[in-house]
Amino acid sequence: LNVDIAENVDIGLNVDIGENIDNGENVGCGENVDIGENVDFGENVDIGENVDISENVDMAENVDIGETVDNAENVDFVENVNIGENIDIGENVDIGGNVSYGQNVDMGENVDIGENVACGENVDIGENVGCGENVDIGENVGCGENVDIGENVDIGEMLTFGRMLAVVRMLTLVRMLTLGRMLTFVRLLAVVRMLAVVRMLTLVRILTLVRMLAVVRMLTFL
Repeated sequence: LNVDIAENVDIGLNVDIGENIDNGENVGCGENVDIGENVDFGENVDIGENVDISENVDMAENVDIGETVDNAENVDFVENVNIGENIDIGENVDIGGNVSYGQNVDMGENVDIGENVACGENVDIGENVGCGENVDIGENVGCGENVDIGENVDIGEMLTFGRMLAVVRMLTLVRMLTLGRMLTFVRLLAVVRMLAVVRMLTLVRILTLVRMLAVVRMLTFL
């Protein structure tokens, strides 16, 4: 099976371990755990009960996984990761160091989480989401697909964003287009007014010239 078990490893009942497993020291594994192939555990890893770890998963040191956690293939956990209960992690997920997840978190595929990220309870993260460093996500937050969260961001509770942001961007674009049309209309009005002023000035000049010619003729007649 190519399983390498280091010192101070505690494995509970009903644990299914696949091939090519390498784990460091001080690893604890609860009951009803299913570990797929090609999984690498660092030191000081604690896995709770009812956890399903798929293939090709790399866990660094100091990783704590709570109960009822399901993660798909190709997941990479960096150091100092704390994951709560009832967590569902999709494929191709990269979780940085010093990351903490509360309970009831659902994470889609192709998600990249930076370092120093704290995530509250009842959070839904869609597919193709990138999250920078130093991000704090509150409870009851929904993040749609194809969202990029920058660094040093604080997201409050009871917030849904992502697809709504796309709608907001569309509305903003419409407003910009409307504003542009309004500015164009205002400029046209300004041009029309300028032309009207020029015409009035031209008419005044013509009338003035006519009056001057009339005066000249009267003087000549006298």
